[in-house]
Amino acid sequence: ACIKKIEQSTGARLDVLKNREVIVIKGSTAAIADAKKAVEEVFSRATGNQAGGAAVPGEVSRISSFGSGPDAGRLASIVIGKAGATVRAIQDETGASVRVSNERDFQDRRVVVRGTAEQVGKAESKISAI
Repeated sequence: ACIKKIEQSTGARLDVLKNREVIVIKGSTAAIADAKKAVEEVFSRATGNQAGGAAVPGEVSRISSFGSGPDAGRLASIVIGKAGATVRAIQDETGASVRVSNERDFQDRRVVVRGTAEQVGKAESKISAI
């Protein structure tokens, strides 16, 4: 119901890739931006677990894109690091949960960062600095 509501209100198409923590958003630039904002609002109100549990007070989620094109996969690989070392270090240092999409079918790869606003901000800063 939530996906359909976002699609109807934004004009974008949302495809949820099961068990991958990835939502692919398609449409015009404006529709994608509106849908991304709506999805981020939903994530900020919910834990994101498959059971659909109650929202965790103070928890936020942010979805960022590595962009599209040939560099998207390379950038995602840099954030992940050798055997996941870089992403684990970011999580350990910030306390945030960091998940990088593993969709090789799509050139647009995404990162989802969850935690308190402070944790998410620190993790995003570390990712941007890479």
